[in-house]
Parts: sequence; structure tokens; C-alpha cells
Amino acid sequence: MILTEEYERIVQEHQDHLKPISELSRADNSKPFVNSQVLLLNGDSLAKALGDTVRSPDAFYVGDNQLYFLEFKDRKYNSIKVKEIKEKIYEGLSVFSHFMEKSLDNLSITVLIICNPNKNSINNPVQAVMQHKINHSTSQSESTLRTKHKTAILERYFNPLQKLCIKINCRFIMCHLCTRQF
Repeated sequence: MILTEEYERIVQEHQDHLKPISELSRADNSKPFVNSQVLLLNGDSLAKALGDTVRSPDAFYVGDNQLYFLEFKDRKYNSIKVKEIKEKIYEGLSVFSHFMEKSLDNLSITVLIICNPNKNSINNPVQAVMQHKINHSTSQSESTLRTKHKTAILERYFNPLQKLCIKINCRFIMCHLCTRQF
């Protein structure tokens, strides 16, 4: 409950840092790949308020007493550097903490790395048929299966934070249906 109250206070005090998801998902001068007018705290502009060298996830959001870090990637999943995501999450923790007034005993963070689905479809027909068969033989989604390795690496990076009662889960989102759920 404290997390939700803190988030709402930050939103009230920093309304100039709210942006629609459509704008947050747009890379520089390209078109947005998520079409949503839901407003989230712009992590990049909050970080810039602290200094030019501070980095952060693209957005912060709190729901169900859980903190979400959203990072939008308008590129192929294979080109995403795990180290870059790791650094943004660590610095994002510092950015979000800077704006909080109260400390939290336990913090659960879900990191959503949302990749442009148009750049992550399987175009090879043989590979697409095989992926379809794998999808039907397991309860896991295609995105989960394709991103399992990078997700595991990221979550291992964040394991030491559990000593501080901070639990971080990572998820890659790369399908059209998933990006429409925002």
C-alpha cells in the first residue's frame, strides 16, 4: 500500500513527467509501436532531472502494489544488450528511490522489456512452422521461449538485491497481442 501511495504522490508532484505509452515506445523520430494513451511516469525525464549522465528505464508504473519498469526497444530482440538493460535497471532503482519519501520493507519489481513485434517476427517459413509446433507442445508463450536465456541472465544479475528485500522479475514482450494489452 505504501508503494501505491508513494507512486501517486510522485505522479501528483511531477505531472510534467507523465507521457502516454505511445510516445514512450517511440524511438527518436520513428513511429510508436505500442498504441496507448495510458499515462506513465517518464523514467528518462525523471533521470534527466537528476543529471545528464543518469539513465533509467523508459517508464515507471505501480499496479497491484508492485513496481513496474518498462523499457521499450524498437529493434530485434537479438540486438538487445543485457548489460545495457542491467545498468538501466540499477540506475532506475536510484532514480525512483530519489523521488520517494518513505522507504519500503519489501519491493517487488517486474521489468518489462517491450520489443517491437514487427521487428521480431519469425520470417523463415521452416523456422515459423517449427516454432509453432514448439508453442503447441508447451504452455509457455513464444516470447517466453525465445527470451528464456536473456531473462535468466538478467535475473541472476539482480539476485544480490534479494539481500535488500528487492525481488526483480524480468519479462520480454514481443508479440502484437501482448503490446495491445497496454
